[in-house]
Amino acid sequence: MAGFEVTTEADYKMQYIDPYLFYAYELRRYSLEAKIILAIGYSFRDEHINGIITQALRNDPGRVLLAVSPSASKAIRELSPDGSGQYKAYDVPAAQFLREVSIAQLEELAGIQREETPLSEPAQEAPPETQGSGGDIVTRAE
Repeated sequence: MAGFEVTTEADYKMQYIDPYLFYAYELRRYSLEAKIILAIGYSFRDEHINGIITQALRNDPGRVLLAVSPSASKAIRELSPDGSGQYKAYDVPAAQFLREVSIAQLEELAGIQREETPLSEPAQEAPPETQGSGGDIVTRAE
């Protein structure tokens, strides 16, 4: 039937009985779609989550993991001993990182071209210019 979604009692039971399984599924789904996986404050001590992240990175060589925590470098070395360029660590507290980072910087840190991500802000056009008296260029704000 078009426009209708069939939901079984089992779907609700999965969320009710094992909500972590539901969230693991969601993490896998979104990590396979993302260009940047941003992990803030994650210790990388959960093998099942590490497996989901590793699978997503192997699936797309252009995908990048940005790990932010005071011990991110150590965790990344353990997760990626070969030093893959897909793993980037920032050894700063989460609050500092969030205060200082912009979307453009995230894209740059991950090596993503601005036109590749929906988070990019559209380029602003320069305001039209007119000649002022004496040959000066005057920018007109509209």
